[in-house]
This record gives sequence, C-alpha cells and structure tokens, in this order.
Amino acid sequence: MAETYGTPLLVINLTVVDDAIDALTGRERPPGLELSYAAKAFANVAFFQHLARRDIGIDVCSLGEIVTAERAGIDANRLTLHGAGKTADELQAACDGRVGTIAVDGVEELERLGALARDGRCAAVLLRLNVGIEAHTHAFVRTGGAIEASARELFVHANTIRYRLRRIAETCGYDLANSRDRYVVQIAISLGRIGGEAS
Repeated sequence: MAETYGTPLLVINLTVVDDAIDALTGRERPPGLELSYAAKAFANVAFFQHLARRDIGIDVCSLGEIVTAERAGIDANRLTLHGAGKTADELQAACDGRVGTIAVDGVEELERLGALARDGRCAAVLLRLNVGIEAHTHAFVRTGGAIEASARELFVHANTIRYRLRRIAETCGYDLANSRDRYVVQIAISLGRIGGEAS
C-alpha cells in the first residue's frame, strides 16, 4: 500500500471499527445511555461520513472537529462539545445550534455560555462539576457530612463548606447534606473517573 499511495499512510479497517461499534450497540444498556465516538482519536470527513451511518454520537473538542462533522453531514444533535478551556467561538457554536449538547466545565463556563446565548437558545447542557472529592474519599464524606469537622480537616472556614454545598444544590439540585443525594453524586463522580480511565 505504501508503494501505491506513498507515505506517511494511515489505513483504517472499517470492518474492525464497525465490529467494535456493533459490540457496544448490540448490548443491553440502561435507558438514557448514549454511545459516542471521541473525535480527538481521529477525525476526517470520510471517516465521519462512515460513522454517520451508525447509531452513535460524536464527541467533539474543537471548532475544527465541529466543522469536520458538518462537512460530513453529521446532524448537530449527534454532536457533544467537550473540552476544557472552550473558546468564545466554541461556546457560540453551542448557542447557534451547531452541536446538540455541550459539556460545561463548571459554573464560570456556564456563565460565559449564558452570556452568549440569545433568546435563551442553546444546546442541551451537561454540567461537569468538581466538588472536591479526592481519589479516596472527601472530608465531607469521611465526617458523615459534619460541616465543622470537614472545615477543620480541609483547613477552611465552615462558611466555605456551607457556600460550596449551597452552590452545588443550586447548580445541580443535589443537597449533599442528604445521604441519598450524597450517594448519587459519589456514584456520578466514580463513573466519571471510570469513563476517564477508559478513554
């Protein structure tokens, strides 16, 4: 092939790609679980045109990857914009309907996105929060939700803990003083770690 096409040469066996997609999409999965290809692995128009025929979404991390998906004819609703430090142009793309979902990295980025949204129009938002839970367990969990003890262990004022808990509740609707909500957030964080390790 190198003699025919020259080098460097990248060859992708689409049968292997399709088999991998079939192995994932053919399994029973919980309602609401969607599968996506991470465009940061490899993105070009021809490959995206192939993926367009499959029942998976595409995670994009840049304006260039959005444009590549658009040129391949991928429906915007199948695109999720990820990535830290999104530019104003990338956030604007979410507001303009060029992606179906945007994974927002924290409150500051959410505020930047809100300032760009016109008439309240924007892609669906996934809000990714770093609530300070460490690899083992967070002081708030270790102390059974005791604010004063958590503050001492973290070397912060108790009002800092109260403020952060209030912001988490306002932002995502989970009250970490409630053991059930704390458990749900811990599971979400653990799943996020597992997903991060897998990619």
